[in-house]
Amino acid sequence: MSSETSNEKELFLSFYRRYARYVYRRCYLITMNREETLDLFQNVWLKCYLSFKKLRNEKNFGAWLKKILFHTAIDYVREKKKTTEIVELDEWPGKENIDTILQKIDIEKILKKLDLEERLLLQLYFLEGYTAKEIAEWQGYNLSTVKMKIHRIIKKLKRKYK
Repeated sequence: MSSETSNEKELFLSFYRRYARYVYRRCYLITMNREETLDLFQNVWLKCYLSFKKLRNEKNFGAWLKKILFHTAIDYVREKKKTTEIVELDEWPGKENIDTILQKIDIEKILKKLDLEERLLLQLYFLEGYTAKEIAEWQGYNLSTVKMKIHRIIKKLKRKYK
């Protein structure tokens, strides 16, 4: 094993340790199912590992990882659209205090009522701060379609949780 390869692996492992929880949480918010979360999580990290040499600047790893995460998530959503699935409420991993658990359960109940695409759009737009234009480019929609979808999701949630 060359020194360069060893250094790259160590660098990749340090990034993995730093971002693994973030990626897991985002995957869970999309899938709402532990087994599928693990599959999506693994796919994201595999894609990162296989294309790690293409990363030009280590300082951009976080942004680069987010792009891979959301492109992989979009592929996941598109694939899931082809099949109908019952989403199960699964336990959130980790030990937390009761208030945090209750907050997460409330959020899970809300998100569970949305379909995969709606959850992904909310995550991209509100949690990650991507613009409607960026989301439209990633999903292959025009800008007005994405804006309309986000507006409808918000309206849907307002009706349900007034």
